Amino acid sequence: MTLLTGAALVLILIIGAGAVVLALLAFARQDGPTRAPVWVGPPLPQIEAAVRARLAALSEEPLEGHPAVLELARHHAFDMAMRGFDGEQDPEGVGLDGRHLRLHPSFVGHLRQWTCVRPAGELPEPTTLAAELVEGCGDFAQLATPAWNVLGVAVAAERGRLACCVVAGAWWATLDDQVRGDLPAVGWVVEGRVEGATRVEELAVRVAGVEATRPAVALEQADRFQLRSDEAPGSGIELRIVRGDVEGCPRPI
Repeated sequence: MTLLTGAALVLILIIGAGAVVLALLAFARQDGPTRAPVWVGPPLPQIEAAVRARLAALSEEPLEGHPAVLELARHHAFDMAMRGFDGEQDPEGVGLDGRHLRLHPSFVGHLRQWTCVRPAGELPEPTTLAAELVEGCGDFAQLATPAWNVLGVAVAAERGRLACCVVAGAWWATLDDQVRGDLPAVGWVVEGRVEGATRVEELAVRVAGVEATRPAVALEQADRFQLRSDEAPGSGIELRIVRGDVEGCPRPI
């Protein structure tokens, strides 16, 4: 075999291998049974709006939107649809309180969550589908009380599943990133402003499992306050910000 013939054979082998690789890549790009199904149902924003309208009819007071409750609902709805579980906690055991502290720790108030997941299958129009989702999420009787003032609704479609998550909140206050008022020598302190109809004198903080509370300290501005505790930051002790007799989300320090 001459040198020229050998080079020609090597070139033919390289071209042939390249053609095989290109064919495999082209096949991999084709839609097939191993790919997640494409969502062909009603637009998700329409479904969310229909669910929200149905829930709004259950409340005595208008339920406003809020970035915290909306993001909490969207985060969990997508997670349920993508990973195929249903419930308050994700597969790692993180629930609503954990997501609240990770995503929106400045939100002060009481939160409640409802969830459901259903196969995409044959889907009716948005209004009928919203009724099915609301029924599947459980009992929304609590929305009939005036305690709630914000509502987040999210619907996600992934991997042939339709997931709905509803987060209602009683929004009391918003915490600041830093404390501008006086700092105590020891302990834990946060500063913030009350929201809506909340009054500073209604807020207090207490150690979880302990009945005694420490009232909020009013600052010069009528809507601003400080919450203080003698427990040291980093101790892992769980505090509860409360409004009257209602406990808010836990806050480990």
